[in-house]
Amino acid sequence: MRNGLVLAGALALALPYAVQAGDTEDFASCDGMRKPGRDDDGMRGVASSSDMRGINRERAPARVIANCTSVLEGDRIRSHQTLRRAHVLRARAAAYLQTGQPELALADLAAARAQVADRHDDPFFQRSMGLSFDLLEAIAMALTGDTERAATLASNAASARPFALQVQLASDVVLRQVAPTAQTSQSLMQISPTARQQAIPRLLTALRFAEAVDWGEREGLFASQPDPEVPVAALIGNRQAEQALVRSLSGLTIRADLAYALAATGDVERAQALVDGLRALQSPPEGGSTGVSVLPLLLRSAVIDRRIAMAEARTAIARGEYEPAAELVSRIRADDGPLIAELHDALAALRPEEIAPEPATATGLAEAEAAAVPEEPAAPSQIASVAIADPARDMGALRLLAFQLQFPPETTRSVIDYERSRPNILGALVGGALTLGTSLLGGIERTAGFRSTDNEDGTVTVEFTGNTLSAPMVEEMTLLRAAELAGAAQMPYFEVVGREDYMRYLVQTQYNVEINRTATGYKTELVIRFHDDPQASPFMLEAVDVIDHLGPLYYEQG
Repeated sequence: MRNGLVLAGALALALPYAVQAGDTEDFASCDGMRKPGRDDDGMRGVASSSDMRGINRERAPARVIANCTSVLEGDRIRSHQTLRRAHVLRARAAAYLQTGQPELALADLAAARAQVADRHDDPFFQRSMGLSFDLLEAIAMALTGDTERAATLASNAASARPFALQVQLASDVVLRQVAPTAQTSQSLMQISPTARQQAIPRLLTALRFAEAVDWGEREGLFASQPDPEVPVAALIGNRQAEQALVRSLSGLTIRADLAYALAATGDVERAQALVDGLRALQSPPEGGSTGVSVLPLLLRSAVIDRRIAMAEARTAIARGEYEPAAELVSRIRADDGPLIAELHDALAALRPEEIAPEPATATGLAEAEAAAVPEEPAAPSQIASVAIADPARDMGALRLLAFQLQFPPETTRSVIDYERSRPNILGALVGGALTLGTSLLGGIERTAGFRSTDNEDGTVTVEFTGNTLSAPMVEEMTLLRAAELAGAAQMPYFEVVGREDYMRYLVQTQYNVEINRTATGYKTELVIRFHDDPQASPFMLEAVDVIDHLGPLYYEQG
């Protein structure tokens, strides 16, 4: 019986259909792409949520491994479809990394590289899927303890695509794991304002408190204040509201770090003001009319409250108040991190002579504190853990990252497809120069995928909507457009002061209920400020450098 019809030959008709449906689900749930045909290269396009039967590949690595294994063991990938076989092997390798099996992942990555050995000299392939292999191998090396190899692979990947945010972030996560005190790379901070904020926790980890304070001053982090009333209802089904809350929460944890840095440098008054502000935000606002507020709940979560308590304890130490500081420190779980060690050292230096040192060892102290402080209930969402996760001290962050690094193979055709959004700039330039010289745009007006808007504060918002599943390509194209706008304004430098990155979907609904979802591309939105002074900001980008780096890749293919 199928679709309400009963036929004598129903069983015979249904059997091949069932096998075909299984094929579709196996491929879709393995590497997120549709089942290959017989004569094509196997890369038939992205699968939809209905093809995957509702499976979330990122959250079901064991299912990914099973489905990829099923695909690889059969003959459903033809002998000439080497790129698709490599794609499937890479998907299984990423899933192996997610499940903590780096040795199996390395074997699959080696097999995948062998399948596409003939593409070694293809620059588009090497900077996309080839770079993906390197980053996944870097994660595997970090998980197995080969920190030198992991650092080399991650650093080389970052150098290959300095203007692609996903590549820079992935490299940064690996490097933080293998070298926790390493500072954020200049390339990442130039293209990501959020990364500039996250440099402060790293400076604290390295006990460079004065630099952290200077950084906070330069980035204006002492003045910003979030809206404490963020209703739960506003987050339901609202991706932008969730992202705004993540940014607010991340900013507040950084304020706790800044309070610690201020106290460590003796600026007690400002440190106390920051601590008082954070403690006030932990209480729901009185008379609120918009429903239960999320932010106070998240600020009271165990990990974030710990950060605030550390800042509060360090401030008490800076005031010379031993008893209140000791009471706070006793409620903070000990670990082997340098900041916790600094806090205990500062408290010990303040201890009155008549009070004997604690006889407990560091391990004993940790156990005593763990027993004294009960576990708090989990926050009402996973937003808190995303916002404050420190990959340098969380091996799980590396495993989670693996899923995000399955970049699709880029080709010359991928760039040609942008002609609708980008005219042939080289053909319109007098002399075809890649450097700025005169106005780079020469009066050319872009249309479809690009858009720029002048803002009242003098900044410019530039965005690009790309019909490609290569996020790094969209990120680079948007930055290239920003460099062109700087050239058109006769400004040699520009700074990225804000950015948002989105994944785009085609969603089908029935009676206002989603029934199918298919990824269709990415969008990057940058807020930039033009400069003629290279010293105006330490994170300045030179327009001609961006154009000379990306222009030969994107312009010449158009």
